[in-house]
Amino acid sequence: MYEDWEPPVHAAALRLLPPSDFPRPARLTEVSDGDVLDFGGGARVVHAPGHTDGSVALHLPEHGVLFTGDAVAASPVDGSVMMGALNLDRARTLASFRRLAALDTDVACFGHGDPVVGGAGEALRKAAEAYV
Repeated sequence: MYEDWEPPVHAAALRLLPPSDFPRPARLTEVSDGDVLDFGGGARVVHAPGHTDGSVALHLPEHGVLFTGDAVAASPVDGSVMMGALNLDRARTLASFRRLAALDTDVACFGHGDPVVGGAGEALRKAAEAYV
């Protein structure tokens, strides 16, 4: 469910998209929560639904790096960490945000906004605590 300010932004964005005749790639590989991919010392797939049902994050525990996708963002105004916008399900997004915040990370890279380099886990936990 969108926040009150999100529907007009979503509608404006949809008007800018090309027609939906996007060709599907010839080969798709599905991933599931907990899968470990063969890069970055073993990138772990973390299911992070809410923004979309199939949203995932990638955690590289060996390096302390987290790629959150659109589940988390950095504010363009002050760089503060916040829950991503335009979510299909706010409750699931918040649960995913908290799950990602619980991971041991030093660097977090977001779908939108600058990364947090150093102390990312603490920044994520602090931000997650601010949501009711």
